[in-house]
Amino acid sequence: MPIAVRDVLSLALVSITLAHPCAAQAPPVSDADLAKLRMEVGQSLDRRYAAAGRRVDLAIYDMEELARQGRPASPAVVKRARLADGALRARWLGLEERRKAVFARVAAIPPVGDHVLTIDDLDVGSGDGGWVGLRSAKVEWPGGMAVELPIASFRNAAVVKGYEYHVTPAADAVFVYGKPNPRNTLLAGFNAPAGAAGAPRLILSGLDDDTPGIVRIRIAVDGHAVFEGPNPFRDNAWTEAVVPIPVDALAGAPPRDEAARTVAAEMMALRESTDEFGRWADGVADRIDATTAAARLGLRWKPMKAEPDFWQRHFLRGVCYVPFEQELTHHFRSFRHLGANMLYSYSGIYRKRYTVSQTLAAAHAVGIPYVQFLKDLTGTKGNNLGLGDPAGTVRRVRAFGREVAGKRGAPVNIAVDEPAFRDDIAADPNVLRDFRRYMDGRRAALTAAGIAVPAKPTPVLKPTSDADRPLWMEWQCFKRVELASHLRALWDGLQKDGAFPFVITQDLLSYFPQMASHVTIGRALPMISNDLYSNGAVREAFVMDMQRNASNGHAILTAGAGYSDKSPSRFRRSMAVGMAHAEGVLQWTDVYFDKYRDAAVFWSTANDDQGRDILTNWDPRYWSIMEQEYSRMARADRYLVGVKSTAAAAVLFSERTSISDTAGDPTAYVNGVLGVYSDLLRRSRPLDACFIEALSPEQLKRYRVLILPDARVIAPADAETLRRWVKSGGTLISTANASTCDQWGRPRAKAMLADVFGPLAAGQAGESGVVEHAYGRGKCFVFTDSGIGARLSGPSAKSGLYGAGRPQVTKALAALVDSAAGASAVRLRAPIDGMEMQVLRKGDAYVVHLVDWFDGRTLRGAELKISLPGRWRVRYPTDGSLAAQTGGVIAVRPFAVHEMLVIEPA
Repeated sequence: MPIAVRDVLSLALVSITLAHPCAAQAPPVSDADLAKLRMEVGQSLDRRYAAAGRRVDLAIYDMEELARQGRPASPAVVKRARLADGALRARWLGLEERRKAVFARVAAIPPVGDHVLTIDDLDVGSGDGGWVGLRSAKVEWPGGMAVELPIASFRNAAVVKGYEYHVTPAADAVFVYGKPNPRNTLLAGFNAPAGAAGAPRLILSGLDDDTPGIVRIRIAVDGHAVFEGPNPFRDNAWTEAVVPIPVDALAGAPPRDEAARTVAAEMMALRESTDEFGRWADGVADRIDATTAAARLGLRWKPMKAEPDFWQRHFLRGVCYVPFEQELTHHFRSFRHLGANMLYSYSGIYRKRYTVSQTLAAAHAVGIPYVQFLKDLTGTKGNNLGLGDPAGTVRRVRAFGREVAGKRGAPVNIAVDEPAFRDDIAADPNVLRDFRRYMDGRRAALTAAGIAVPAKPTPVLKPTSDADRPLWMEWQCFKRVELASHLRALWDGLQKDGAFPFVITQDLLSYFPQMASHVTIGRALPMISNDLYSNGAVREAFVMDMQRNASNGHAILTAGAGYSDKSPSRFRRSMAVGMAHAEGVLQWTDVYFDKYRDAAVFWSTANDDQGRDILTNWDPRYWSIMEQEYSRMARADRYLVGVKSTAAAAVLFSERTSISDTAGDPTAYVNGVLGVYSDLLRRSRPLDACFIEALSPEQLKRYRVLILPDARVIAPADAETLRRWVKSGGTLISTANASTCDQWGRPRAKAMLADVFGPLAAGQAGESGVVEHAYGRGKCFVFTDSGIGARLSGPSAKSGLYGAGRPQVTKALAALVDSAAGASAVRLRAPIDGMEMQVLRKGDAYVVHLVDWFDGRTLRGAELKISLPGRWRVRYPTDGSLAAQTGGVIAVRPFAVHEMLVIEPA
């Protein structure tokens, strides 16, 4: 902290403690003073703990390496080191709780001004909850006198520059989040203009979040509520709202200076306690170094041996490394301690002093396979992926990989993070050339459909009428194909060097799925990952299920650590989703799950890139959860890869419908299908989710029932696939609006699947009628209205599931699915609401995953029933223990979030 700030604070504190009558003359403590002191206290606390704790960790990691080499240290020495680690943690946690309490009081200090405007987000969730954005605020008095409240003046918030996610125009904005996020209250001070009189009004321009439901807020002036209820803003447009302010609400802001000086004194006292802790912690580390020195003398670490195809043989347990203040030896040995089998590195991006070669050497020292983040594949602006020039892209990326490898010669895998084909490269000559080649291949089919194609077509970037839709849709489909082909060329090129591109796509289903198609990229690559930062909500299972079923290879869940998962149970659930629905988990990023909070990150800035309090992204419990969960994954490894679903029912999602809807708003369709999936998943019966465009003959043979809600836009080939499946004995449950558009999104005179649906009777207003129709050896049940998955809210405060839909619809849908799907070979004797059950196969073994979608509970009393001939042995592969069973009934032990069982022939 600058000396000047210390002097100001010291003068203020002396005035308070020695002479109360002089407190009024004490120098004021400004927001800037408090911010600087806050940073010093926080950084000091974290650095003193990390300095000692890492030394103790290194002793523990060395003794783990000794055990791996067959030279275990004395149990007493190991125990002493672990007790020291626990003692350091416990004492630091006491200071951390004290810090949080003091810093919470800093946030409550009134801002400078005669009056205070307060905006509270009343939503209660697991950290983020729903949010409300604000781009302008003004208080206006009768007669036109007004005062603007600059966005940057709001306390407990950060300005997000040029916010444009799903809205226009782009605008600087601040956001208020749901409880218990510290950013659930915005404060701004203001002064009334001289001569202002009468009852003013508050004029706001804001935005509701894009999830179902409307976030509730409270607006107050000087502590007097002037509005409370659902916020008045739309979720896809900046909306102006006017709130009257009664004259008697302008009571004046509470005093500020005394509160600021009191909190400053508390922070100074905490700083002294931190120094005392640091001296004690250094002594603890000195004693552990001395105690373990003899055992560690002469130890040389042996790198673990990783197979070139490790990601095919094993469940991927990846960690993302972002270099800030970490000491490389400690940090990479901590990854080995976790059991990570892949390292995704951002070296060379955030802190230049940590070079790629240094990081690569540290990774090789412990033997963890390495993936290097490459921000730009071309080195040029605009077309940063090099689309239209795959050969050039491959050449540049291979040269980069070889340069990084250097004399070591080991292959360097390259990360391709969030690739997207955006419209702003439509005029790129190489891209335009490829588009015209694509259209030449489509010309005959389009002409046969009565669609004129220019001799030299150019992309239609925005449809203005139904006449534009075919060529607009063809441009979207071209983007799907071009990006997938480009990434495949990159894969094949890197394979020549014994390396691969690690591709992480985004979940764009609700926005622009054509920019990075789950379907085409999944088919093109032997491995693909998705960053599904959904706070441990059901969307993660839904998208990973579809990605795994669409892919020819391995599908990996990239979880958002504390950046996304806002509580320990949500953090665990994201990893449980990976175990039940994917072939691996990559945690992004170590900054948010590391054992030590990085002082260079969490105190130099108060916010993450979403404007949220960055401190809420890290929790001291996340490191121990990583230790536990990655250990469970390692022990269950052989039953987490090479497995196949046994589900007889699947919810179908149409990527083509979602793409077509991007001409308007695809959110309603995506949320509707997700709502159906959520309703069925929570009933403890095996369930899949699949893209219609990726259904394989092998999958279709397994399914007895398919659910097709609101898929209006379907390609003729996909409609024919469903028709043949029903005709051969399948049961299709659909809505009447399915296939009512052609493949380009234009309305049809009758549904493409009209023959499968049969005659439809109109449902009563506000209700769902269901029509049954026999078709070949199969059946079709049609809900006569649409939106059977619609609901008023998204994931709730206590659950990662979507809120309830219409009871009569969900009940009818569940009954139809149960009747058609039949009994599973392994099932629960009594379903548990909110608990997912998946049954997979690997060889002769059945692999059962139980995932609890409710937060904070322990499930007891679950019983599995095995309806299979012969004798079966049941065990928990995450620790090797046997499960209790009587006859064909297995009593599942109590568990929280996730349990896994393997049933094998005895």
